[in-house]
Amino acid sequence: MRQFEIVQKIFALGATYQVFPPRMGGTLKTVKGKVFTFLPRLNMVDGDEGTHAGSLTGNFFKTDFRIMGASGMEVARMKFPLFSFKARFTLTTGGRSYTAAAGFTGLNFTVNDERGELAFSVDKKLFAVKDKFSLFIADDFDMDIAVLATVAVDQKYFQQENTG
Repeated sequence: MRQFEIVQKIFALGATYQVFPPRMGGTLKTVKGKVFTFLPRLNMVDGDEGTHAGSLTGNFFKTDFRIMGASGMEVARMKFPLFSFKARFTLTTGGRSYTAAAGFTGLNFTVNDERGELAFSVDKKLFAVKDKFSLFIADDFDMDIAVLATVAVDQKYFQQENTG
């Protein structure tokens, strides 16, 4: 199991997230949102300003997100319900389907495959100025997909807390 911290930057034009190893080492990935768009469109690079590593695009209602790899090809798709009493989503990648539902508080998500095995889990930190997440990824699951899926969860369920 690998662990990472995803922190949304405070003073950034557009949604910007940095991915760190535990205990805040150097930046592993940076995810930056495009400014002045009604649709979620974010690009991920290695490090702070490195090579393109992937992207995330969502529809207007934030119910359908496409995760693209460094090549620009779709590597995963996330679907969120338009209306739901409990936060949840499905993720499809590599011909496999994963389901996720929020825990009791709505701040943590556990993502499991068809057999119930953990792919990754996301825990939102409650007391933070901007959104901060702990991400735990199974050794056999793709880190870039898990990072961009975490950003999609933030875009869908928590971004309205940071506006206004």
